[in-house]
Amino acid sequence: MKRLALILIAAIFTLSLLGARPATADINIGISIGTPPPPIPYYAYEQPPPPAPNWIWIPGYWRWDGEDGGYHWMRGRWTPAPAPGLYWTPGYWAWDGNGYYWNGGYWGQSVGYYGDVNYGCGYYGRGYDGGEWDGDRFRYNSYVTHVDRNTIGNAVYYDPHVVRRAPQEGRRSYVQVSHIAAPRNARSQRQQPRYQPQRRQPQPRYQPQRRQPQPRYQPQRRQPQPHYQPQRQQPQPRYQPQRQQPQPRGNQGHGNQGPSNRGGGNQQQHGRGHDNGGHGHGRPPA
Repeated sequence: MKRLALILIAAIFTLSLLGARPATADINIGISIGTPPPPIPYYAYEQPPPPAPNWIWIPGYWRWDGEDGGYHWMRGRWTPAPAPGLYWTPGYWAWDGNGYYWNGGYWGQSVGYYGDVNYGCGYYGRGYDGGEWDGDRFRYNSYVTHVDRNTIGNAVYYDPHVVRRAPQEGRRSYVQVSHIAAPRNARSQRQQPRYQPQRRQPQPRYQPQRRQPQPRYQPQRRQPQPHYQPQRQQPQPRYQPQRQQPQPRGNQGHGNQGPSNRGGGNQQQHGRGHDNGGHGHGRPPA
C-alpha cells in the first residue's frame, strides 16, 4: 500500500514537471491516475423527474480529487439543453496501459462513445434510450425515465423495446481499452462531433457622432439706401393768352360774302351794290 502511494506521488510530481498529457483527436485526456475508479454505486440509478420541459439527464460520474487523493461520486442532474436537437454524451475513465484518464462529456447531435459503462436512466452503455427530440420538443420514454406529467405535459411516450440493463454491483466503471480500439462496426460507440456554441461577435462600441460646428450667425448687412432725391419740377411755360387773329374786312361790291360783306351778295339788308346805276347786283333802280 505504501509502495502504491509512493508511486502515485512520484507520478503526480512527474506530471507537474512535464505538464498535462496533451489531448488526442479522439479522446479528451486529463491527468493519469494509477488507481482505477470504484464501481458505480447503486444509488446512482435513482432519478428525480425533470423540473421543466426540454431538460436532459446528465448521469453521475467519479471525480478525482488530487488534494484528498481519492474519487468522489458526483450525482446526476437535470439540465436544459443548450439548443434543440442536442444530446449529452457522458464522460468515462479509460485505461491505456500507463494509467487511467478521464474523458469529459459533451453535447452533440447524437450520443457518441462512452465506453459501454452502465450509468442507468437511459445511458446503458451505448446511445441513449431515455428520450428523443421531436422538432423543438423533447419527448421522454417513461419506460426508462422518471417523469411527471404535471410538469412536462404530454411530451411522453412508452417504448419497452430498448436495452435496459439492471445495476450490477462490483461492475467496473472504466473502459479497459481506449476508444481507438473500439469496434469499427459500433456506430453509436464512435466519437461524435462536439457542439460548439456560437460565440457572439463583439459589438462595436457606441461612438457618438460629433456635431459639426455650425457657422456663426452673420447678420445680413443692409445695403445703404440711396438718399432721397426729390424730383425737380420742370418749370411750366408761362401762360400766353392767344391773340385773336385780325379778321379781314369784307370786299365792298364784290363776291357772295357773308354778312360782313357790305354791298355784296343778294342780301337785302346790306348794301346796295353800286348805287346810282352801278353794275352790281343790288337793288334795281326804281
